[in-house]
Amino acid sequence: MRAVRFKGIRAEDMPYLFQSWTLLEVEISMTFTHEEDFKRYHTNDECCNLGRSRYCDSFNPYGINSAGLPQNNGFTAWTYDIAMAFCLLPFIEGHVYLARIDIERPVLASSIHLVVGTSVEQRIHSDSIAGIYDWNYTLLRTTKDISGAFAKNGITTLELDAPILLLPDKSYYLALLLSGSGMPQLAALPTSVGMLSAGSALLRAGMLPGCYNCLPCKVSVDPLSNAPYFWMGVK
Repeated sequence: MRAVRFKGIRAEDMPYLFQSWTLLEVEISMTFTHEEDFKRYHTNDECCNLGRSRYCDSFNPYGINSAGLPQNNGFTAWTYDIAMAFCLLPFIEGHVYLARIDIERPVLASSIHLVVGTSVEQRIHSDSIAGIYDWNYTLLRTTKDISGAFAKNGITTLELDAPILLLPDKSYYLALLLSGSGMPQLAALPTSVGMLSAGSALLRAGMLPGCYNCLPCKVSVDPLSNAPYFWMGVK
């Protein structure tokens, strides 16, 4: 009987029945009936890297459960499980918000999605914009006019000006910049992403001030500050 180790916590991988362990102070239990089912959730036999595993959600340790995976909820990828976005936080005008998504398989994305908690009908200006940056913080795509996308509460769709192929095993950053006479509240985690310092190669979210009518073609990580972790997804 062979054993594997996860973050220094021992778990028996045979007979793959009801494995239970603790990761990131969260108790997770899973049931496996075959060795391949067990292995497919991990990048290797030594450590389940929740941030980079092909089958783990980008951020949320609960995402290791298939119910918390984006593809099982109608999305290609997302920042974290939408079920965790139970807090509403205001968007600040003139700030670019960035949030990382990890791609597990090649996909053609055509839209960015957010959850509007407090709508602002006819108060978002037409120069508001969203986009997608690559892992080098280079702008790849921007959206069409999104000024009417925040008029109703719920999941909103921001259409890209053209579809984009997202490559597997790569990280991308979804960006949002709003201007107008009133800002919406968006679904987010209940705290800012203070655990990740600006300039980190594993940056999950960041905020760039001083932008009002366009997304920069290239973002420098150094001026980014910790930011509200808004939920964002792509299809």
